Amino acid sequence: MSMQYHVTRMKCAITIWAIVALSMWNLSAQVPNAPYQPDAFTSLLLHFDEGKGNTARDASEFANHCIVGNVRWTKGRFGMALDFRGGGYAYVRLSPSLDVREKLTIEAWIWIDGPSDEIQRVAFRSGVYGLYISARRLTLTFFVNAGQRAWESVNAPIPAKRWVHIAGVYDGKEMRLFVDGELAGRREKSGPIVESPAPLFIGANDATGRWRLHGMIDEVRISHIARTKFDPQERLTLVTTAEFKPLPPERVKITLLLPTIGIRTCRQPPAIDGNLNDPAWRRAVRIRLRDHPFGKYLTQRTHVYVTRDADNLYVAFRCIERRMDALVAKCKVRDGDVFSDDCIELFLQPDPQVGEYFHIAVNPLGTVYDARCAPRPDKSWDSNVRVGVKKGDREWCVELAIPYRALGVSAVNEGDEWRGNFCREEKPHGELSAWAPVGGRFHQPNKFGRLKFTDKPLPPPAERVVTIRGILRDERGNRAVGVRVVTPFGEARTDALGYFTLRGMIRGRNMIAFKHPRYEPLGGIVIAKRDIEVIAPPALKFVNPYRYEFTLPSTAHGYRVYSINYLDDLDPAERPDDSHYEAPL
Repeated sequence: MSMQYHVTRMKCAITIWAIVALSMWNLSAQVPNAPYQPDAFTSLLLHFDEGKGNTARDASEFANHCIVGNVRWTKGRFGMALDFRGGGYAYVRLSPSLDVREKLTIEAWIWIDGPSDEIQRVAFRSGVYGLYISARRLTLTFFVNAGQRAWESVNAPIPAKRWVHIAGVYDGKEMRLFVDGELAGRREKSGPIVESPAPLFIGANDATGRWRLHGMIDEVRISHIARTKFDPQERLTLVTTAEFKPLPPERVKITLLLPTIGIRTCRQPPAIDGNLNDPAWRRAVRIRLRDHPFGKYLTQRTHVYVTRDADNLYVAFRCIERRMDALVAKCKVRDGDVFSDDCIELFLQPDPQVGEYFHIAVNPLGTVYDARCAPRPDKSWDSNVRVGVKKGDREWCVELAIPYRALGVSAVNEGDEWRGNFCREEKPHGELSAWAPVGGRFHQPNKFGRLKFTDKPLPPPAERVVTIRGILRDERGNRAVGVRVVTPFGEARTDALGYFTLRGMIRGRNMIAFKHPRYEPLGGIVIAKRDIEVIAPPALKFVNPYRYEFTLPSTAHGYRVYSINYLDDLDPAERPDDSHYEAPL
């Protein structure tokens, strides 16, 4: 009996989610007689039909492409396959789509020559789930690490010297092992599969080629569902119906700590000529502009160097540019429209209590725009800035020397703290970048970062590898199942409980989207600074320099998304470049 999905409409006035009903298990599934095609529940599908090279492409929508290391390509069960008898390995980097928690099916076609003195790996994530051949026996093992009983396995004999289809299935209640479509082993088991950063290895235990398979592998498929049939013609889809009603808004508060740098004193001031080879820049604090105000991924890097002496603040920008021939540089009039050109921008606020701040911009011609903003810009103010610009083949650089007195400061002392931001407008690729996240226009002094004048080291920042956990549900707790969640650093699907988990390297402010027409309006922004991540809906309102508040708006769909993940070891007082939150839900 094939798998079907049925939706029960509840007669109450609240929002409901489609109830998914699985058919009874057919314990004698057919052997696939053709290559699989990806469907809505396919996390990985490797045909290995490239026949050469070091990459096997994933046919699923998740693009989990396989790295092939020194493995011979050969004729397979369908098309081409990988032959591990001469050594080598293959692996797939971990992505959220492979880190399944509730249900799993892992399949492959294999040819083995016979038993070996060592384990023969087929496809596995170490300590999580997988298939292998036991040492010195022709015994196939399917293992899953889940629930209170952790690591458990199911075994079955397997023939040699012919192509055999194998499949391990876990439905959250039971493990099943199939050989050539026949149920060969089963055992009760329950609970979620463990989380782990382990990649998926194929044909070997690791990159050394240890515990390799003495045979061939073809048609590897992993699914985030417990399949009942192995039919190439079956392509499952999730069909849902629901009644929707707007829900009252929920409120979440976020406290945001601003980024901080420590500005050290230089022994000798740099020459302001556009060359960044002075010793002063080697001692200067270096930062990278990582934040796009509207959540886009930045392709053109910008590095900023900041140092000081008794009289001046020194700032240098190194603007990487792949398309120097398309650089825009036209304005030659001081205080003119340099913002129509490529330009760097510097915002300085020596006294945040006063409210005014200073804005300086420079284009590749060295044309300067400067203004005092209180809050309207007054271009009659003169910064007395000295500027040096130099253009290269793949970058252009700007050096600035800003006298303190022009900013109304007679001198700076150890421990003084200003507010400021460093930004760039890049025209060939249409990119905007900033150091302090502003979430919109650059002129937001309440979001400027902290500039601390100190020769003492600041605590080192944490890595930007983060985990995003979210939930899609309504006010009654009904969960949205199987909805694709996409970010620039990875993607996943909501599981049977409506949860999704994403782990990756955050670069600036990232958009999050739900690839389903009913949930697209619920996309928002992933704010990730160091160890804290928050998914914020589009309606984001600034309250004060340290706090954001946002309301999850009612929509015609009735669903909303919110997610907060707090790492317990974070101490915001000791981390100068974090986001911190408080979130009563």
